[in-house]
Parts: sequence; structure tokens; C-alpha cells
Amino acid sequence: MNNIIEFTKQQKQEKVLTFSFNPTEPNIRPYLVSADQLVSYDIDALSIDELREHARYSIIMAYRTHISRAQENNTFKQVIRLVNAFLDRRYKEELTKYQLSGNVDITSQAKALAFDEALNVLPDIAGSTIAREFK
Repeated sequence: MNNIIEFTKQQKQEKVLTFSFNPTEPNIRPYLVSADQLVSYDIDALSIDELREHARYSIIMAYRTHISRAQENNTFKQVIRLVNAFLDRRYKEELTKYQLSGNVDITSQAKALAFDEALNVLPDIAGSTIAREFK
């Protein structure tokens, strides 16, 4: 009686990559032409290993760009919050000074109104700046 089990070694099959887009589609074609103009080498002449290296590098660079933009966006939001807090504090200080003067100190009233207007306009300015800079 033979109690040895033989396992046959299966050969590893290469995965065939499929693309989810048709490169001959009219709406994809301009992007491919732009991509071909951006690279300074002949893609058709490269080996599959060289193409893989370039693809991996492109993915890494795209990821780094994404992370950089996310950090810039977070920094910008923090600056907006700081400016908003400053304007709010100054508005309250000037309004308190105006009220303590018995509503006589017109300079404090004008400053309070200016800080209040800046507080009201800041979200619109910040929103349009974010939309313009991070599109």
C-alpha cells in the first residue's frame, strides 16, 4: 500500500489585462493624442517591462500629486478657519467697545461693521478660491 500523495505542480498562468475603455472611441481619442504628445518616447517600441516601469512611475507620481493637493487643500482650510476666528474676535471686540461707549464711538461701530462684512464675504471668497485653485 502506497500512502504517498503526489501533487502536480500547476504552472502559473499570466493574467491578461483588459481595459475598460475602447481606445477608438471618439471621446477617448483626444486624450490619447494628448498623452502621446506628453511622452517623449515611442510607446510602441518599448518592451512590456519598460511599459510596466513607466506605468508604475506614472501611478506613483499621480498619487504624490493627489496627496500634495490634499495637503494644500487642508492647509488652505486651516488658514480660512484662522482668518474667520480672527475676524469674529475683532468684530466682537469692536462691538463691545461701541456698546460700552454708550453707542457714541462711531469708529468702533465702523470697525465692527467692517469685520462683520468681512465675515459674511469670507465664505464666498474662500469657496471661489478653492474652486479655482483646486480644480
